[in-house]
Amino acid sequence: MSNERSAPELLRVLLLYGTLTAIILLAIGLAGFIIDSDSDIEEGMTLESLFDGIRGLSAAGILGIGILVIISTPFVRILTTVTIFQREGDLIMVFLSLVVLAIIASGLLLGMS
Repeated sequence: MSNERSAPELLRVLLLYGTLTAIILLAIGLAGFIIDSDSDIEEGMTLESLFDGIRGLSAAGILGIGILVIISTPFVRILTTVTIFQREGDLIMVFLSLVVLAIIASGLLLGMS
């Protein structure tokens, strides 16, 4: 028996754990805001302030990481799909997956500007 998982199973596990991780981080960050009423979320949080918040274990930092995980989960899923299609030699699906990835990345970059 092989230890490799089937492609659908791998994608299912990736989405499951990505989503669960994000939910846990968001719940912890929200609980931090409820407990510490002096917490404040910066408008237009930068990556630098996000990492500062994480180092200080602030509620905003934990929420920010939860948001990054929930946003990056579909992105990682598509990267995984590209790898699976490439291994299978399905170049059309590799190309289409890369187009979807480019659209998502463009949307994220436009949303950040």
